[in-house]
Amino acid sequence: MRRPLTTADLPEEAACFVEVQISAGRFASVEAFIVAGMNAIKEHDRAKLAALRAAIDEGDASGLAEEGSFARVRAQLGLATR
Repeated sequence: MRRPLTTADLPEEAACFVEVQISAGRFASVEAFIVAGMNAIKEHDRAKLAALRAAIDEGDASGLAEEGSFARVRAQLGLATR
């Protein structure tokens, strides 16, 4: 059987932060804190992917680009043309 995670398993700065969060009643344990962090990262990634997909759909629906539009963007960004 594995032992539960404790703040001793964390780097000092992280352990202090987790202790404060647990003491404030935001989390019941180190594991609960880590699970919440993992879930927040997963949700953040899902939201970014959804936004990217929406931008792709918007681009697809916008029609054909004008001639030279990529060259104009590269010029505005100071990038070399291909």
